[in-house]
Amino acid sequence: MDNLITYNTLTNYDSSTIFDRMLEKSDNTYVAVVPPRIGTTESIGAYALYKILKSKERQSMVISAPTSFKANIQSMKFHFEKMISNINNNFDLELSVMHTGSSSIIRCKSTVIGEILYRSLSDDSLRGFGRSEIIIDMSTHMRDEHFNAMLDTIRYCKNIKVIINSRSLSFFSILDKFPEVEYLPFFLHNSIDLFSYQQTMLNILGIHKFEEYCLMKGKYDGKYRQL
Repeated sequence: MDNLITYNTLTNYDSSTIFDRMLEKSDNTYVAVVPPRIGTTESIGAYALYKILKSKERQSMVISAPTSFKANIQSMKFHFEKMISNINNNFDLELSVMHTGSSSIIRCKSTVIGEILYRSLSDDSLRGFGRSEIIIDMSTHMRDEHFNAMLDTIRYCKNIKVIINSRSLSFFSILDKFPEVEYLPFFLHNSIDLFSYQQTMLNILGIHKFEEYCLMKGKYDGKYRQL
């Protein structure tokens, strides 16, 4: 079964760029800037569940977001229930998920095989989880203190994924502290206004970084083109 678990079997959608990128960077810190409303929560949930199902040991994943996290938790729990149902239908398994106020516990038959812990991104709420993989979902809302909490977390956690809404990039100077930030113009199954997204990125990054991060360079003539 291991080799058959894909984004499609988890969600019924063909692919998600952010899901694939997080898998490629599975053991390292990864920061991505994405457009709004393109299925970020679903992609993060699929990644966390995938890691649990693939692990040979009991796995703990931490999903964090800014303090207004209640709606995100409810959405995440809904996605987990749907994904568990898909996996059971595809592979005839006996997986189940039990939710508490701050976690989702995944079982195979009666054995706990993993858990997803929900923590708000504020102050030191993520301290003590340095050995776990942490996913920070900044796809909806953030303030200065959320970026400061994120930077503090990165100092002691070597395996962290951060997904940031492009509309909130007034903090771009802070992102310069990261060794590598990926700008994804689109992914998953929703359409976006690509021109509006690239105009936003141009205003934020300036022409030189916009050309470096958000445009494709022609293979033969070396000229930049919009994606």
